[in-house]
Amino acid sequence: MATADSHPAAHFVHAFHEQLTRWFSGSHEREATLAALAATCPPTMSLVYPSGLELSGDAFIDSIAGLHGKSPGFEATITDLELLHAGPEHAVVRYVEGQTGAKQSAASNRRSAFALIERSEGRWRWRHIQETPMPSEAGEASA
Repeated sequence: MATADSHPAAHFVHAFHEQLTRWFSGSHEREATLAALAATCPPTMSLVYPSGLELSGDAFIDSIAGLHGKSPGFEATITDLELLHAGPEHAVVRYVEGQTGAKQSAASNRRSAFALIERSEGRWRWRHIQETPMPSEAGEASA
């Protein structure tokens, strides 16, 4: 079995969060970046934020559509990525997402994520993401 770092699903998780960084920071072209994000968030996707709010893939894309470049210093980083299960068409991953520089949420927050990723139409896509708040660097739970 591939290690977490070498599996295509791990590459997908990192690449998606790099796209989020580009989106919120405005460092790349709007239409191409939004299209890249939307291609990985199908309508069947479900995302449960630490607050408990649940969004479909379409609702997630709609929620960020007006935020291109609104947080010039934004950065999303992934650490502690674990590949819990990997197959040719599905993967289950766990990772920690850190965000800094956000204007629309806490300036710095961390969340633990558990996700099911599936391969469809020749590309990896999110199926389900469950996020749980984690203590920030200062010891408070993030939202």
